[in-house]
Amino acid sequence: MRLYGRALSSTEVSDLASGSHTRAVWQGTISESFVDGNNWDTDAVPDPFTRAKIPASEKHPILPSGGSFGFGGLVIQEGAHLNIQDSDISLNDDGAYSNEGTLILD
Repeated sequence: MRLYGRALSSTEVSDLASGSHTRAVWQGTISESFVDGNNWDTDAVPDPFTRAKIPASEKHPILPSGGSFGFGGLVIQEGAHLNIQDSDISLNDDGAYSNEGTLILD
């Protein structure tokens, strides 16, 4: 069981009720900081079981150095970029990874 320290959106509740992991889509409205929840459509940083989608945007997400990030799935869409700066990433619960964009490993 997972506990959330925030109110979940109706989409997140629906995902969980159907037995799926929650979803989050990068918007990059504030900055390039992956760890700023305001950059995500859920207003929260994806947890280790969230299916994260990175579409093409002006501000490309950057995972900060020294971190460890997990995903229930990760999709980098065409024209999108994800910059991982000396961080560890993992896919949980057999999460899927799809990359049609650019993954930058610094």
